[in-house]
Amino acid sequence: MNEVVKCLNTKTAILEDLNVSYLVKKKWRNIVGDVLAKSLWFNYIKQDQCIISINNSCWFSEILLYEKTILEKLNTIIVRKQKIKMLKLVMSTDGPERKKRQYAVRKNYDNMIGR
Repeated sequence: MNEVVKCLNTKTAILEDLNVSYLVKKKWRNIVGDVLAKSLWFNYIKQDQCIISINNSCWFSEILLYEKTILEKLNTIIVRKQKIKMLKLVMSTDGPERKKRQYAVRKNYDNMIGR
């Protein structure tokens, strides 16, 4: 019986994290602002961590200046018992807006190819 209760508690925690992640995803631009939203992409929330993708390694040190304000804004938007205590940054070379294009188009080699 204890195992069933433990399993149900973990499933409800996962569902709660998913609901909170969806809410934060919708309001991400309002939380971090337009400038930071171009370089920081929200991924998901897991327990007391907020996982964020970054496109440049400079953000690892730069985000320390903004971490407290981002955490305060996240915790005011999220209504749940367990507050978010830390941001976890993950390096990602391709953000959601980045699209794959042909090499010639990226480098403007149209005249060389004869287009």
